[in-house]
Amino acid sequence: MTSEESSSPCFVFGEFRLDRSILEFRGERVPLSPKALDTLFALVESAGEVVDKDALMQRVWPDTYVAESGLARNISVLRKTLAEHGGPEPYIETISKRGYRFVAPVSAAPPEAAAPRPEAVAPALEEAPVGRPAGLRLLGPAAVGMLLAAAAWLYWGSPAGKEAAKAESAPYRIGLHLLEKRTPVEAEKALASFRRAVEIEPESAEAHAALANVYLASMQLGVPERFVGEFRNQAIAEADRAVELNPESASALAASGAVRLFLEWDFEGAEQALGRALQVDPEHEMALFHWSRLQALRRNFPEAIEAAQRAQRVNPVSAMLGDQEGIVYYQQGDMGKAVEAFHRVLERERNDAIAHYYLALSYGFLQSFARAREHLAQAELAPTLIATDSAWLDLMEGDREPMARLRQAMKGRIAAGEITPDSLMVPAVALGEMDEAIGALEAALGIGSASVLEMRLDPRLEPLRRDGRYEAVMRQGGIEP
Repeated sequence: MTSEESSSPCFVFGEFRLDRSILEFRGERVPLSPKALDTLFALVESAGEVVDKDALMQRVWPDTYVAESGLARNISVLRKTLAEHGGPEPYIETISKRGYRFVAPVSAAPPEAAAPRPEAVAPALEEAPVGRPAGLRLLGPAAVGMLLAAAAWLYWGSPAGKEAAKAESAPYRIGLHLLEKRTPVEAEKALASFRRAVEIEPESAEAHAALANVYLASMQLGVPERFVGEFRNQAIAEADRAVELNPESASALAASGAVRLFLEWDFEGAEQALGRALQVDPEHEMALFHWSRLQALRRNFPEAIEAAQRAQRVNPVSAMLGDQEGIVYYQQGDMGKAVEAFHRVLERERNDAIAHYYLALSYGFLQSFARAREHLAQAELAPTLIATDSAWLDLMEGDREPMARLRQAMKGRIAAGEITPDSLMVPAVALGEMDEAIGALEAALGIGSASVLEMRLDPRLEPLRRDGRYEAVMRQGGIEP
């Protein structure tokens, strides 16, 4: 601890306690990324006064250029975090065209009671194993398998990662092995492995980037709702830490771009980070992979496909990269090309779960139901996910009853906190229950679902996107439809 940190003032507002190192609520640590914490401290230190945007950005990012959207993102995270713990009272006021002001009453507190700042906050996974099938999200199956491998590919896909691996390879190799299995149980084990890697190499940007992506992947796999906020903050904190350690690491920048896109819905910030990653390393596989996903979400499908194909030229044996090309074809509705792309993946990786999964969906749209069921049976993903898509195939063939039963069961599980509201999207839309689908969308946006962007592209949700309420709900939640 530096002398500056040891003499840092401490502040109390409501039941919060803040110093330069940590925010606590009722004595319990509140997870925040380092930059979000720095933003809050700067505002609280000048409580009641307007803090100019430029001055605030210079203080939080003194040596790095960051777009204004980065500051706005921090403010949004802080408002949400403070409201989740301390209630809806106003904390941070926006002063138009000037900056921000902390408006809650603040008093000084002795610094010695504050806890030391952690570099990473570890949630109690033992309370809610990520591998529990009941926790699997049913929307956004791309993320279910694709992001499972993200952290490992992110680390191994760059020269810096390969060089670091020579010095300390075991945790990364174990993590890679576990993640490539693409199951919730193995993802939980991979999370522990990459935490160990960060303990061994705490100053490794690549290690922190990998850990950020594991948290992101775990969210996509569906941690119970009570852990969504904590995992979200963990992923953001690790990505920010990776960039702080090495602003020129393509792996760190790619992780930052993925987190900005899928957790903060910040398209501008994601484009900036991923574009910079590709400047650093034009052949970085994960930067190309996430660039493809970003362009698809913007419905720039030709560029999305081109980026996926570039990534495959870098690594032609990667099932993940091959799957991404097929997913883009599926998302734009070209089921014939999607089928061809996924079969190419299966020629070299016959057990690839994502290829089998999307072949099932693609064949379903092509009305080739026998083939669809054959591939769905080989998609070794969580049973609840497969049950939803099996019911969708039944409905496509004219039998509504399985989907109706599933919908009712899911409503109970959502109420119990076992799965998140976006799980209900496909069943509700498939059955024409649009009020229910809109309600699920609003709830998913409210908790910051890591899968909410996928609904912009899933062909099965086209009726939702045509609903007159869809655009207003999305904008209210912070996403341009």
